[in-house]
Amino acid sequence: MFRLQAFTMPKAEICIDNDMYFRLSDDDKVYYNFELGEYKFQTGGVLQGNTYFNSFSSSNWLKYTVINEIQIQLILKGSFEVSLVKEFLVEGTPLKKTVKKLYANSSEKTSFTFNYSYLLDQFEGIYFIELKALTNDSYFYGGGFFTTKAPENNIRIGAIFCTFKREKFIAKNLLLFKQEFFFNTDSQVKNFLELYVIDNAQTLDPDLFDCHHLHLIKNKNVGGAGGFTRGMIEVLKSKQNFSHILLMDDDALTDTNSIEKTYSFLSFLKREHMDVFVGGSTLRLDKQTIQLESGAVWNNNLLYNIKQNLDLTSEKDILFNELEESRSYNAWVFACFPMCKIDEKNLPLPLFVRGDDMEYGMRNANKIVTMNGICAWHMPLHNTYSAFMTYYVLRNQLVLNALYDKDFSSKAAVKLLKNSIKHELLLFRYDNVKLVFKAFKDFLLGVPFFLETDGESLHKVIMKSVPQMLDFNELSRTPYPFIYAKLEVSKNQRTPQKWKNILRLITLNGYLLPSFLYKKQPQDNYGIVELAAARPINFFRRKRVLQVDLIKNKGYLTELNRSELIKASIEFVKLSLKIRTGAYQKAVESYQLHVNELRTISFWKNYLNI
Repeated sequence: MFRLQAFTMPKAEICIDNDMYFRLSDDDKVYYNFELGEYKFQTGGVLQGNTYFNSFSSSNWLKYTVINEIQIQLILKGSFEVSLVKEFLVEGTPLKKTVKKLYANSSEKTSFTFNYSYLLDQFEGIYFIELKALTNDSYFYGGGFFTTKAPENNIRIGAIFCTFKREKFIAKNLLLFKQEFFFNTDSQVKNFLELYVIDNAQTLDPDLFDCHHLHLIKNKNVGGAGGFTRGMIEVLKSKQNFSHILLMDDDALTDTNSIEKTYSFLSFLKREHMDVFVGGSTLRLDKQTIQLESGAVWNNNLLYNIKQNLDLTSEKDILFNELEESRSYNAWVFACFPMCKIDEKNLPLPLFVRGDDMEYGMRNANKIVTMNGICAWHMPLHNTYSAFMTYYVLRNQLVLNALYDKDFSSKAAVKLLKNSIKHELLLFRYDNVKLVFKAFKDFLLGVPFFLETDGESLHKVIMKSVPQMLDFNELSRTPYPFIYAKLEVSKNQRTPQKWKNILRLITLNGYLLPSFLYKKQPQDNYGIVELAAARPINFFRRKRVLQVDLIKNKGYLTELNRSELIKASIEFVKLSLKIRTGAYQKAVESYQLHVNELRTISFWKNYLNI
């Protein structure tokens, strides 16, 4: 038998929310033992597998693979009523239909198997097992969905982590790979998987790589784009005949069952679907049952996160998550694609960070398949803030527009410039204003800018423009300490009355206010805002605002500076005229005509100094 999908149990080091794995009756008649990894039942206790990790995505398996019949294996002890249930959505309501029922009885730990064909299924949905204990002290130890068929395809995966000074995350992931794959005799994947860790900081301990399946590659600090591309080059030049590549974020938490499920799915793909990308959903690391996205669509200069904020303990949301939807790309938190899409003339662009996965996906992904149970957990980006991203996000957005959005005009570029400058000025972030201008100017240089610029040196220049933050203890010794009560004032600040909004508009959010109209109470000597959640209203009638990062427990003081407003306004007019009088169109033509020069292995070898 070949295992298509193992029944996954909660693990303290991964996720402990039972409803992500199995739904248990509410009468305390089913108990999960974390230490032993088993469920103990009393008479009448019920366990259901219509969950994110343990349901079987029959619609995807039927459409894309040669599998149309499954063999269910259950490892049990005691007496059970066993049901196989089909669940699907009808007008937005989950409906269940029991398709098979049998009884299992054994005084010893025993494996029970039965088959079911879903070849003639009429409704998209999932299958799951349901167990009802008929006697006390009955046990469920695991099992899974299997097939008696031999794999159709020879799958070999080159997995890649790109990292920069995240030793703890990498050490944990290496241990996980060794335990679950390389040192696990039960693993189907162990001999068909290699792990490449691209160390952009060149600080990892080589002794961690004590297995021939693990490869440490030291690399320049050229961001995620450079790190993942280096990994692709290493996979390309290896002699191991890889069929697929798997890109994973170094600070994400990955359940190794996602990798095994991906491997099994690829092993049975139909010939006409050998070019599909398998995309892992991104789940919240802080709220592990919430989905951040399941792929994304970039359309008309807008990004749509597909199936965002689904509750993966909800039956309805799990079924909705299975419905197919358009996708432009899948984030490289967990993304697997075939080697037929990678060659020496089709590598990613040197975008450093943000947008590299988007561009590569839009260029190559004809079809992205996602399914419940293939995922990784990551911190939500809306809770994080990095000033240097101002440069990369804007510059790379302009590059993507030049390549993939013919309707994005020089007029739209000026509007984007205006809104970006306005945003930073209203938040007193004058260093960011300079990064905005630099992003546009570098973009306007076209492909030659990327050909002639050392990415590592450029990043050092960018980082010098980033304000230096003090930790909260250091701030305690300044006139502007961090105080939660002050932060709450900003968080609770409501949208003002209409006349005050008019005043804000007329005075450019306070830049033109005379000094006597600024807040003068002792508690108003400075405000405090969270960097990732700051709003212009928080800065109105204030001269000083402490901006803090609650994840890093650091912050820095910003002060209103009217001369910076004047300088930025003059620079905006000059750059806008340049954009509108041909510079933007010239840059667009450069990218459209010469972008392929940035996708070749010869360019990348020079860029990476290899």
